[in-house]
Amino acid sequence: MGKVRLFKTPEYSVKQPPDPVVCKPPANGILCAPSASGKTVLLVSMILAQYRGCFERIYIFSPSVEVDSAWQPVKEYIRDELGVNTDREQCWWEDWDEGALRKIIADQKRITQKSKELGLKKLYSVLVVLDDHADNAAVHRKTGDGVLDTLFIRGRHFCINTWVSTQKLRLMSSAVRVNVMFYAVFRLRNQLELDALVEELSAMLPKETLYAMYEEATREPYSFWFVNLRAPKEDMFWVRFDRKCCTTTTGVYDPSRHWPPPQRPRQVSEESATSEFSARRTGIFRRRRKLMVSLYVDSRMRTQGTDSDFSFDIGESVHIQSGAKLAVYKVRIADAFLSTDRGTFLYWEDEVAGTLHYAELPVGAYTGPRLAAWISSNFAAATYTAETNELDVTYDGVRLILNDAELRQRFPGTGSYPPGASPSKPLSINHLLGPSYLTGSVQRFVFVTMNPYSELYLRCPSLANGETTVGPLGHDILCKVVVSKGVGHVMEAETSEGHWVQLHGPITLRHLRFKLTDYQGNVVNTRGTSPAEPAAPDPEPAATPLPAPAQPSEPSVVPAPEPPQPKRRGRPPGSKNKPKPAPPTVAVVAEPPKAPPTAAPAPAQPSEPPAAPQQQPTEPVRMTPSEARHARHLSRADRFHELLLRNTMDL
Repeated sequence: MGKVRLFKTPEYSVKQPPDPVVCKPPANGILCAPSASGKTVLLVSMILAQYRGCFERIYIFSPSVEVDSAWQPVKEYIRDELGVNTDREQCWWEDWDEGALRKIIADQKRITQKSKELGLKKLYSVLVVLDDHADNAAVHRKTGDGVLDTLFIRGRHFCINTWVSTQKLRLMSSAVRVNVMFYAVFRLRNQLELDALVEELSAMLPKETLYAMYEEATREPYSFWFVNLRAPKEDMFWVRFDRKCCTTTTGVYDPSRHWPPPQRPRQVSEESATSEFSARRTGIFRRRRKLMVSLYVDSRMRTQGTDSDFSFDIGESVHIQSGAKLAVYKVRIADAFLSTDRGTFLYWEDEVAGTLHYAELPVGAYTGPRLAAWISSNFAAATYTAETNELDVTYDGVRLILNDAELRQRFPGTGSYPPGASPSKPLSINHLLGPSYLTGSVQRFVFVTMNPYSELYLRCPSLANGETTVGPLGHDILCKVVVSKGVGHVMEAETSEGHWVQLHGPITLRHLRFKLTDYQGNVVNTRGTSPAEPAAPDPEPAATPLPAPAQPSEPSVVPAPEPPQPKRRGRPPGSKNKPKPAPPTVAVVAEPPKAPPTAAPAPAQPSEPPAAPQQQPTEPVRMTPSEARHARHLSRADRFHELLLRNTMDL
């Protein structure tokens, strides 16, 4: 195999800085920090200290170069040490001048080319500084053809050093970021800016290490993280220009690697009495954490609602303190959707009379030929072509089938629609027919589908949120279910790979509300038990039959009054409440002369009540409040008549 050969070429160099930490010129760099973080101070320091004497010319493009006193030492350095007559040669610009910058590039290209032709080994080097131009769209172009892209891509070949001071790293084009040779990053306020920077450097070290370096370097006020991409990896990352950041990961546990983590070295003193205990492994790696909680939901175990819109009781409260990630691993739904679930009416317009007519499609699951047969028998001749999935309906120049948009436009009133339909919700079968156009004497529907839904959405407002799910479909979507096979099949779906729903703690979950809807948010019909169906009412308690009224001519069938209970409430007969007259049923029994001859034994009945108390049950009789009141009234009358009969028998 052939090897790469190095051919001898002339070597050229430019003046190098005395500080070994900074990036060797020619170098392109970015200083990134919010306002008032110290970017201009660092630029001035690099020009007058770290890179002092390295550049033959210094060109500054900054809107604040005339008003910011921090640039005054640089102006004096250009005049005094570089010997530039700034009255004749302009070296700083307050306004953006792309023409002047392109002239600098052209002049420097010509100078470098001429120097090489003359055999000079030390080339002429210049510095271009762009400061505070983050708000200028002419500077930062995403198309890649801006002058800033030219400087970062080809500037080093012309010995041009370009330093850009910006508040937002993401304003830079990809061509600029790829050709950066050093970064100076202060404490950022936007996490996206930091993530963008770490992403640019992630090929050097793991992201966790880079984040840790950034935190270490920017911990102090006005401190910055210096990254020299032209240096070896061990000399690449610095805290300011003072000390290196730790680039080794020895002894640092990486969660992505295999278990167990590396053993940390013992750090105990020789006199420590607890060295034996400190040598043991800490319990942080042995502690088991509850990493996942599984929740199985079945609509048949719902507490209320239907199969497609129900509330579910977990059975216990699940408390999440610091937040969690949620994913749906499996959803199984039976496809019980009929073609007519979203509507059953076919609308057409009589273009001569300007009237609206309709026909109702019977409920069911249809195929293309069956739908064409129904249209032929209820509207006009129709044919279905399976090869192209088209439906042709004969057009006679008078009757035209309308879609939902045409219905709302031509018939905005509700008088012409069937009961339950309206212009905003016509309940039509246009979801089956699809779009159409007229061709000759045929109205052709170019794409016919017999499924009422193409996709469904599982929603739960308690779990989903607007942070992870956005868009016009809503923020409560957990999972999307694709309907593709037809009636009778079981559909299975799960959360898209890599998609997690964020749950922010603290949150307590107990009752969850799930809905299965179409793309418009309408709950679909899964042919399950619906709560709208009237529940079977509980049977009313049977009325207690009342005794038939007593007849005076039949005293033997008159029910005798119940004997008094052992402990009845009420006043004794001698109280101020006078006894009431006896009811007619008792009066018939109490008058023996008026009894018919056949009822001779009747007068002996009054002697039976004294023996009644011995036959009372040992347990009290349970009565309703109305029965108790009635019994009290009878008891008062019974005691009076009982006393009267006793006195009569004694006589």
